[in-house]
Amino acid sequence: MEQDLLDFFKKDSFAALAGAVNSHGVLTFSTTSNITCVRSVSEGRLYAEATEIVNHKRMPYAEVRVTDEAGELVAIFTSSGYRKQNAAAM
Repeated sequence: MEQDLLDFFKKDSFAALAGAVNSHGVLTFSTTSNITCVRSVSEGRLYAEATEIVNHKRMPYAEVRVTDEAGELVAIFTSSGYRKQNAAAM
């Protein structure tokens, strides 16, 4: 499951983050990221929910909470970004 968790962060958590910060139609790049794992999981599905904490015109801040099937927190992924003005989101 450790490799699965890593794959989950590479794909699903980053996709959730991108959806949150790029939802305003302005291309946003991550400038810093931090992943804190609070407990391990050995089986089951994981879920990622992204929330844009700060919607600043240039430097947004977002959090992705990763939970297991029981809704227990597994990890928290935070990131700040830079919004590139005059560039449409892909």
